[in-house]
Amino acid sequence: MIMFFRFIKSDFIKVKRRPIIFIHFIIPIIGMIMFFQCFSYRISSPTSKIIGLFELAACVFPALTGIVCAMVSRQEYSAGGFQQMLTSHVRYMSFLSKIIVVSILGLFSSILLACGSGIIFKYLLHQSIFGFGYYLYLAGILFISNIFFYVFNFIISLKFGAIQSIVIGVIETLMSPIFTSTLFNGKWLPLPSIVLLTIVIGISCKWFSKWEGRENK
Repeated sequence: MIMFFRFIKSDFIKVKRRPIIFIHFIIPIIGMIMFFQCFSYRISSPTSKIIGLFELAACVFPALTGIVCAMVSRQEYSAGGFQQMLTSHVRYMSFLSKIIVVSILGLFSSILLACGSGIIFKYLLHQSIFGFGYYLYLAGILFISNIFFYVFNFIISLKFGAIQSIVIGVIETLMSPIFTSTLFNGKWLPLPSIVLLTIVIGISCKWFSKWEGRENK
């Protein structure tokens, strides 16, 4: 366990040298500004505004994860062709620690969006009908639903390259409106989704344990 926390600490130090933290900070702010400036005036109901904002965030998030995962994999490739990851004593820890680091940043981004929108609704629009607990609840749903994209896009970036990860992220974003529509209402249940996510992470760690790297970027 101590070794695993060392992996996480090391990966946090690595991302501090990259604009990954800044991306997770600035995107929610830009998203809130664009939404309230360009879209919110078309929606009269406060509840509809909240739903619209988080649906927009859910659509944008996959592209963000594609870019972030591409940056992380490119950094590891530039540092020696993934040798630090491939030569780790417990290889899956190196993979899992990076997923945890970017997921923590995703959680920060989701909470920032939730708190920021709550403040705007309460103090600027004076349309606060929910407590901050509700916004944090939406942030939790947004965060959990996007862990899969971090895992999947990171695998794509490792296996095929940074460009492919970005392209897949954009495709996921273009497909997101389908899954946020009423077509899938009631189809996604919290507990089965978490169980499925746990299985996906386990399979991914198993895959990485046998991965031999790649030659191209």
